[in-house]
Amino acid sequence: MTEKESLLNRAAPHVWSLAGLGRLKGVPGWYASIAAVPIYFILLWLGWKPYLAVWLALFFLSWYLSVLAERLYGHHNDPRVVIDDFLGYLTTMFLAPKFIYLPLAFLWGLAYYRLIIFFKPAFIGRLSKNEGGLYVVLDDIAAGLAATFLMWLTAAVVFVIKNPFGPEIFSQ
Repeated sequence: MTEKESLLNRAAPHVWSLAGLGRLKGVPGWYASIAAVPIYFILLWLGWKPYLAVWLALFFLSWYLSVLAERLYGHHNDPRVVIDDFLGYLTTMFLAPKFIYLPLAFLWGLAYYRLIIFFKPAFIGRLSKNEGGLYVVLDDIAAGLAATFLMWLTAAVVFVIKNPFGPEIFSQ
């Protein structure tokens, strides 16, 4: 093993666990999703092009690190690997409705994303059962897209029924 490979193998667990969030007791996927919230606000402020560039970089990094983690730990989708949960929440929020009051939007996104990850509906459950680092990441992306769909559906229902929560829920 070269010195460069050794350094990568020592650094990778810190990255895939998001500086140790994946090693905390409890629900490390939740911690990673919550850690993505301030990054979401920064990316939202920067605009869609930087958001997409960061998302793509995180996708390929997550895929690569998930493969490394499977080799190191010897099994699929280890709970210490939470970079995919981080990416999943950013996926949820990338296409989320932007006309919803921001604090409500990021909370809806977080709740929907984590609920979908917890229950793993049919197609997402099938993705997560496949071996390989790509599937570790794809199930979180699929959950993020499903959560985005639920956000749009909720926004449409709330808008159609004359906004029962008051005018402050929607902003222009």
